[in-house]
Amino acid sequence: MLVNCFCCEKQFNKSPTEIKRSKTGRHFCSRSCSAKVTNVGQRRNPPVDRTCKSCEKTYHTTGKHRSINFCSDCTYKKGEIWFKDKTLQEYQERDSLKKLHRSSVNAHVRNFARSWNKHLKEHPCQNCGYSKHIEFCHIKSIASFDLDAKLGEINSPENIAILCRNCHWEFDHGELTIEQIPKRK
Repeated sequence: MLVNCFCCEKQFNKSPTEIKRSKTGRHFCSRSCSAKVTNVGQRRNPPVDRTCKSCEKTYHTTGKHRSINFCSDCTYKKGEIWFKDKTLQEYQERDSLKKLHRSSVNAHVRNFARSWNKHLKEHPCQNCGYSKHIEFCHIKSIASFDLDAKLGEINSPENIAILCRNCHWEFDHGELTIEQIPKRK
C-alpha cells in the first residue's frame, strides 16, 4: 500500500501488516524522518551550573557535553601546563593507564609531543629535506628517561628531531646518528 511520510510527505510502499503495527498511525520513510519528528523540542544537554574539579570555581555550561568537568581556564592548564609538570611515574600511575603496557603509555607521551610541538610541523625533514610527510622523533628515547623526568622535558623541542619516515626508521635502527642530522633552522 502507498502511504505518505508524516515528515516529508514522500509516498512509499508499506505492507498492510506494517501499517497495522504502527500504534500512532504515523508512517515514516526513513529513520531520519522519524528522528526529526520525535526529537523536536528535545534538548539533550540543558545548560547547568557546575563546579570545576580543579579550582572549584562555578561555571555555566551551555549545551556542552556533560563530561566536561573543568572551567575553560583549567581545561587549557589541564591539557598543556598541567601535564608538562607531571613526572613520567605520576603519569603512569593514573587510573586510566595502570592496566596498560608500558609501550602504550609511551604512545600517550608521544601524542603529547605531537600536540605540544605543532609549530614544528611546518619544517621539512632535518636530514633529507623531504616535506610531504614528517614525523616527530625523540632524540633521547622515552624509555631511556628516568621515572622522575617531567613530560615537558621528555617532549621539549630540544629533544625532538623532525624526520621523514625513512630517516626516522634509519635513526631508530642506528643507521643514522644525531651527529649526522643537521640542526633545525
